[in-house]
Amino acid sequence: MQTNEQTAGEWIRRLEQENGFVTHNGMQAVCCREDQAVVQAPVGPNALNCHGTAHGGFLFSLADTCAGLLALADGHSYVTLDASFHFLRAAKPGDIVSLSPACASFDCYPNFEARGRHYKDLVNAL
Repeated sequence: MQTNEQTAGEWIRRLEQENGFVTHNGMQAVCCREDQAVVQAPVGPNALNCHGTAHGGFLFSLADTCAGLLALADGHSYVTLDASFHFLRAAKPGDIVSLSPACASFDCYPNFEARGRHYKDLVNAL
């Protein structure tokens, strides 16, 4: 029987080798385990909106890819019923965007700003 770590490793390989959308957008799975997934991508010319910053669709696709990878890490299949996205700041060409949804954060933070600051602190500590 496979461990969840082996299952997650398989999903990372499949994501990066078999998904043309992920490959086209330069998305890369950095980490995947049962309690955490990290996916990142460089903000290149094809990811920009008319203002010269990362398009919201690109960012949401990155978040959706990461959430999907996390959902599959335990070996089960899930369906996203609802999702929302709150921007902290605009990503510019050359930036690397990293996302890591680890769990639903309802009742964990008093507001989105506190959750965003905590995530920023975690990323800056890497």
